[in-house]
Amino acid sequence: KAVEEESARDGEPLKVYYVMSYGEYGNWTSGPGSFINEMIKIAGGYPITEDANPSAPWMDYSVEAMVAGDPDIILMAESLGDPSVLSSTPGYQDMRAVQEGRVYTINDDIISRPGPRVQEAIRAIASILDQAGEAAVIIAVSLLLALLGVVLSVSVGASGMPLDRALNGVLGRGSAADNAIIQGLRLPRALLAYLVGACLAV
Repeated sequence: KAVEEESARDGEPLKVYYVMSYGEYGNWTSGPGSFINEMIKIAGGYPITEDANPSAPWMDYSVEAMVAGDPDIILMAESLGDPSVLSSTPGYQDMRAVQEGRVYTINDDIISRPGPRVQEAIRAIASILDQAGEAAVIIAVSLLLALLGVVLSVSVGASGMPLDRALNGVLGRGSAADNAIIQGLRLPRALLAYLVGACLAV
């Protein structure tokens, strides 16, 4: 009970997929009723296999179902090696979590064996969920700041432009004249300036 209260998360739970095996060994994972799925839920996540039909505590999950489930993060048994291998594995390489580097390894001993270390497993999963959630917030804020920077850049020119008009022009929702000025002239220049700045920073 204490672990469940400690691991409770606010907001929408992150969708999770647990990799027990992959590729030629089958895409084995935990299913409804398994203690692993229960630990993920207690930690504050939601296993994408929870609504699988037909269901079983352990299942060879289809690649199509995995991609359709679009997990926010993927947990992978440490014994399977470097998680980057999934980026070249058919099916997995198409998943957003893999493309965005949200694959986390977890100790097999604590997650695959029910027993006294279950509490340790729940805390480890909760820590990964928190880490992934914080990363998502940082990415979202960074994208918003980048968009604001672009809008500010394109709003400045020989003739100034209000920010709302500049934003609509960037998104292609402005007037034909605004769209032509921003997307044809100002936006390419702004993006080129950002690219040069990024190269110089490296």
